[in-house]
Amino acid sequence: MNKCAALALSVCLGVPAVQAADSPKWLTDARARESRLIAPRQFQSRDSWFRAKVPAKVVGVIERVQDSYSIELDHGSGASIYCEVVPHGIDMADMVRVSAESTLKRAAQLQGKVEERQVQVLDAGVFGNIPYLSISWMYTVHTDNGLRVGAFKQISMNKGNVGIYCAHVDLGYIKTFEAVTRALAMTLETTDGLRAPYYQEIATVSMGATKSGVMITTLERDADGDTVATQKMSMLLPAAANNVISQDSVSKEWIDPDAGMINALHIVGQNGELTTDLKLNPRDGQWIVEGQLQGKAVSAKLDQGSNPGTWVAQALALRKLLATPAAVGGEHSIPMWASANPGKLTVGKTKVLARIDGTHYHALSKIGTLSADVTLDSTSGMASAAEIRMGPQKMKLERVYVSGAF
Repeated sequence: MNKCAALALSVCLGVPAVQAADSPKWLTDARARESRLIAPRQFQSRDSWFRAKVPAKVVGVIERVQDSYSIELDHGSGASIYCEVVPHGIDMADMVRVSAESTLKRAAQLQGKVEERQVQVLDAGVFGNIPYLSISWMYTVHTDNGLRVGAFKQISMNKGNVGIYCAHVDLGYIKTFEAVTRALAMTLETTDGLRAPYYQEIATVSMGATKSGVMITTLERDADGDTVATQKMSMLLPAAANNVISQDSVSKEWIDPDAGMINALHIVGQNGELTTDLKLNPRDGQWIVEGQLQGKAVSAKLDQGSNPGTWVAQALALRKLLATPAAVGGEHSIPMWASANPGKLTVGKTKVLARIDGTHYHALSKIGTLSADVTLDSTSGMASAAEIRMGPQKMKLERVYVSGAF
């Protein structure tokens, strides 16, 4: 069980739950409760590996156990906020899913059978340059005293290469929870230092009207001086009103100074299960694809003479196109390595349709069977917004943070 979830429930679920038959006003009042937060206090782990400052009282000594640090934060409500700091980062979506299941399982052990559970709010965004996923749940349990109601809130974040997860078991203190967890993330520092890419973009991902994911794009140098172009996406996909599916993916391209491909990988996990694990490497003058896709082994060679493009090369070419007087109506094509068809290159096409303002253009982008309406930023050559058609559904990406240049 996730340590944070276990700690939260062992303490907080001892408080009598709310009667489900109580009036809506009572429920509204319960949710409206907030703490009067204290002035931020600095604290650190016992080994001094990390420190931060929060408007709450830190309970006990913070020690590293296995791969994380557990923190109890007393904000004055009687139900503490419990957090974990994970030195090597977390799969943001799966951390939420696994911890929610642990929380509900513990609720059943302490209170009685969980009769119903429901997602109340699902959200995604940034605290500064720190992406987060958050979700709140309500559930009912059958006890000897009748049907009762409980609730808990969760948030997961990655600050550079450090993961942060927090939970709070209570109907209320919504703004308090956000303020305390935001402070923890924004002020957290480590003795290792937090890896800073020379270019970073963060976009929220929406399915319908619900922000349910984040996409993080970074450029940084590795030990050999090569550029590592990384795109990570974490999403919580509602499976029904009472459940979510987690999906975490990472794509990495190692590229040379001319934005040419050196090698690449693509990894996808869904509900904690590895569904895609593919690598692209040059060998004896040919590109080799190895790994597994949807449980099946993949071993293939790209066609002789194939030259897989990179998203950095695509962005640089689009930036050049958008700087010309004849940008509108112009089109750019590039062969890309896509995991949907890993044994062949897939052509990515972008056609500029109209100028929006001094730095943005409306364009149509296609790769394989996917097409998207995009807003191109002429400064970077990247999309600042996109609407991707996926059958009857639409996925929307909206850039909410950008720093650096390339």
